Formats: sequence, structure tokens, C-alpha cells
Amino acid sequence: MKKLLVIGAVLSLLSGCATLDRSRDINLNSINGVILENNGSYEIVKSYSKEIIGSVDKDKLKVCITRVVSNDDVRLSDSASSFTGAYTGNYYHIEKSSTSRGGDVINTGASSENIVVANGTTSYFYDAGLMKVERIVRFNLDIESSTTGELFTFTNIKQAQKNSGTVQNDGFSPIGSWAGAGPIQAIQQFDKLATEIHRCASK
Repeated sequence: MKKLLVIGAVLSLLSGCATLDRSRDINLNSINGVILENNGSYEIVKSYSKEIIGSVDKDKLKVCITRVVSNDDVRLSDSASSFTGAYTGNYYHIEKSSTSRGGDVINTGASSENIVVANGTTSYFYDAGLMKVERIVRFNLDIESSTTGELFTFTNIKQAQKNSGTVQNDGFSPIGSWAGAGPIQAIQQFDKLATEIHRCASK
């Protein structure tokens, strides 16, 4: 029971944001292609672009995207309804969950001869000290040719904690620019996806 309470407390602290230091992670300043924006509440990662040198085989590109990128349903959960019995002293762990629907990876309606548009998810584990928590990141991806290679642009970037512990899981929201929000980790995952797609589709 004590272990569950400790885990719940850690996840609660990670989920809450009222007491967080929202100063921009200085590491973002050295990453090319990051666009930040204030959404009225806090600074977020609006988009991220990465150019990879070298052209790709356009006939292979969509196949490679579907091999590398997934857009499956995501199950999010919390234990906000858990409680300790007033008379028994027993801890009752009640987990609730919801599903965020995925869909097709390639957005055929938005894609054209010059640009491929995809939807997808990735994930990373954030080191909270006592434990690591998994965060799921949703994104849109545009891929188009540049003068020297291919330009990968990630937009509509949002993330959710897979299990938010004793705090209600509110689902996906924009990624903040402060260290605890994990912007660097999300960008690192985008880099991996772009590199894998480019390697797969290279001529």
C-alpha cells in the first residue's frame, strides 16, 4: 500500500503544473528548427523542422513512413478515484482509463505530389528521480524536398502521460518549453523518426 501511495504522489507531482518552474529549457536555444509560441497560458513547442541531406526515392517514401511511424489507439489511465477507507484504513486502488483514437498514418487528402503528410505517435520515458513515467506524443508530419535533401516538419505536437496517478488524466495537451515538460526528449524522438524514414527511403 505504501508503494502505491508513493507512486501516486510522484505521478501527481508530475501531472500538476501550478508549482512548476516554467522557465524555458536553455537547451532549446541551441536546437535549430524549433519554433516556440505562447498559447496564452504558457510557452509551448509549436513546431520542429529537421533537414536531412540527400534525396529519397519518392516511390518508397510512403511505404517507409508507414513502416517507421505508428498511429495506433492510445490507452490513458489514472487512479484519481482511489481512496483510503476511513474506518478500515485500507487503500482501494481504482483505475480509470480512456482511449485516444489513432487512425491512418498517411493523410492522403492532404498529401500531394510534392509533399507527404502523416499522422503519428511516439513516446519517451521521463526520469522523475524516483521512477520513470511514460509520455505519449502525437504529431503531424510533413515531408517535402529541399534544395539539398528532405525537410521533415513536425506540427500539432501534443503529449499525454500514459498513467497520471492520483491526478485525473486530462489527455493530450501542448508540450511546454520548460525542462520538466520534456521538450528535448520529444525532439529527440522526432529526430529518430526522421532519420529512420530518410534511411529507409534513400536512393
